[in-house]
Amino acid sequence: MMLVERCDICQERLASQAQEPLLADPLPSYVFEDVSADLFQHGSLHVLVYADRLSGWPVVHQWRHDPTAREVVQAVINNFVELGVPMRLRSDNGPQFEAGVFQAALKRWGVSWGNSTPHYPQSNGHAEAAVKTVKELVLKLAPSGDLSSEVFLAGLLEFRNTPHATGLSPAQIVFDHQLRSMVPAHRSSYSNQWKDVMDARERQAEADANTKFRYDLRSRPLPSLPVGAPVRVQDPKTKLWSHSGVIVAVGQYRSYRIKFASGSVLWRKRRFIRMMVPAATESGSSEESTSPTAEAHDTKADAEMPGKEQPQLDPPQ
Repeated sequence: MMLVERCDICQERLASQAQEPLLADPLPSYVFEDVSADLFQHGSLHVLVYADRLSGWPVVHQWRHDPTAREVVQAVINNFVELGVPMRLRSDNGPQFEAGVFQAALKRWGVSWGNSTPHYPQSNGHAEAAVKTVKELVLKLAPSGDLSSEVFLAGLLEFRNTPHATGLSPAQIVFDHQLRSMVPAHRSSYSNQWKDVMDARERQAEADANTKFRYDLRSRPLPSLPVGAPVRVQDPKTKLWSHSGVIVAVGQYRSYRIKFASGSVLWRKRRFIRMMVPAATESGSSEESTSPTAEAHDTKADAEMPGKEQPQLDPPQ
């Protein structure tokens, strides 16, 4: 057993770790208190989806180029003005969101930032669900890549009017009534539904609790890791534990910032990190896997690892 634990090749080929218990945030108390933001690309089109966590109401912005951090800041602030300033905004670790100008803007407006990590959409599932829906609308209704077309906008309106698991639509939760659209509806559909909104909130809380219960049946918690710990990181494509580095910061939602031998610094979830076990030598003693040979191997592997970015050692607040 000790030989296996100290075998470098064996460590690379270990099975993936079990999923951890679901992190369930408390349900927001009002619309646009908690929001999510995510960027995705469709051909030459770059799309920002800004979504309310309570209602699922999405707002879409588009660019014909990779937007700068300042352009993303302007789009997000426009949403603040139109929909209210949220208490919390969650996004992935894209360069626009990690940029100093974006973080400074959130601080000025009194918004706290939470991050998810690459290759693990579950940690930002609310935004991912909105992105998935908008992507489907883009592919089906805007094949030319024009999100300002009437066809796409009409589809977005109908999505906002479509009830989800709570029995209410995003429009009903945000405005307390449906929005008039191109689909014929009785005038009673546009009446206020305060009681339905409260009932829907209770159903949503019950659904969230049931989801967490079912998810946690197949999960187990993993111990936290300290700053400075040498670790192995699982490659998102090959599933091999072929990358090694050192933890330099601990973030929110079980995120760890890792510095690799190549100098790159990336965020990864605890589920994809293992403590480093010293490799065995021919004499039977152990040596750290951060030897020059191992570092050369990791440098090559890290260079091929998706999502590489320049070193940034400051963790999110």
